[in-house]
Amino acid sequence: MADAAGTPNAGNSGDNGATAQTGFTAPPEWAEVDTYKPFFVEKDGAKSFDVHGMAKSYAETVAKIPVVPASADDYKAELPKDFPMDEVDAKLQKELAKNLGLTQAQYEGIVKHDLSRFSRVADEMAKTVEAAKATLTKEWGGPQKFEANLAMARKASDAIFGKEAFKDHDLGNDPMLIRGLYKLATKLSEDTLKSGSGSGADSRPVGIDGRPMIDYSKTTPGPQR
Repeated sequence: MADAAGTPNAGNSGDNGATAQTGFTAPPEWAEVDTYKPFFVEKDGAKSFDVHGMAKSYAETVAKIPVVPASADDYKAELPKDFPMDEVDAKLQKELAKNLGLTQAQYEGIVKHDLSRFSRVADEMAKTVEAAKATLTKEWGGPQKFEANLAMARKASDAIFGKEAFKDHDLGNDPMLIRGLYKLATKLSEDTLKSGSGSGADSRPVGIDGRPMIDYSKTTPGPQR
């Protein structure tokens, strides 16, 4: 039978069993270090180091460390249905989040903030459009007249500036612009509004290559020999 006389007695170790259970004895100077002070406990007039308490505290601290996605593409965010997504802008935003070391939760917070801001801007724009419509409807004598004059203003815009000029600008929210374009429309011919060609457009016939041809009927004859 093995002699147990040399086996350490956990109950008589002098450190409440910490050394016997873990094989670790904290250096005495740790008792003066702020990081370790909370883990020194006193019992029966003797101080011992709570190794298990320190391990638990460490695990809880590690769990709270922010986790940054491995790559920019790993960031995800839920967007409203039919939201006009700009792929390039979204990619740049994810790359910025990665460079700043943001967590997934922090990235989602930024996206939600942007969505809230976009929604607020859209609401303000809608109110501006309604205000402009109300002003011009009253000024022009009713909804039907407003729609007709707005259509003429849009035609004038297409004829003078081109169809792409106001692609990112809604004429309906700017009363002064609508008034100006409507006045221009009243001075342009119907043919100009339909064709989209201004008064300075080249009226020469066009060849099969799409380039203007020489109109010999309007050329000045040269000197007779």
